Amino acid sequence: GQGRLRECRQALRRRGCRQQPQPRHQRSRI
Repeated sequence: GQGRLRECRQALRRRGCRQQPQPRHQRSRI
């Protein structure tokens, strides 16, 4: 979700949100 990215950016200044890498989902099973 993009909404989370925005919160993460603002949190970066207040606490320091860690940008976690997106989990590898099984693409072959879309």
